[in-house]
Amino acid sequence: MKRMITLAALLALLLPTLALACHVTEVTADADCNGWNLCATVYFSSSVDEGNLCYQVLLFDDTGAEVNRLEECQMVSHESGVGGEYTYCFSGIWDGEHQSGGFHVQICASLNGGTAQSYDFDLNCTVDDESTSFSTVKALYR
Repeated sequence: MKRMITLAALLALLLPTLALACHVTEVTADADCNGWNLCATVYFSSSVDEGNLCYQVLLFDDTGAEVNRLEECQMVSHESGVGGEYTYCFSGIWDGEHQSGGFHVQICASLNGGTAQSYDFDLNCTVDDESTSFSTVKALYR
């Protein structure tokens, strides 16, 4: 019984250490009217060489309605047996055309289902309607 209690105590001490073996420490991002990019910095202990990095990119219009969502997961790895922080970057373009006076962007990333780090910012641009007629273009060049 004494061994079981000792084993349980050791396991309780090790679980937080194992949970911190790899995790996202920081997310940075930016965007413009055409697309977005994000970089997630991940801490790996020397005993963990890879992880499943999931990220989510959300675009909200000026009313708070969600107009674009992207969710992706990527296996990331680093040099075997070498712990430390590593940065992984991703980018993409917005789907469709959106009319708004401004947007809000929220980008989150987590490793192996752990606690997500997020980055929020406002995007002050208006994506204009690109549909134009030949007569409109012709009038511009007279």
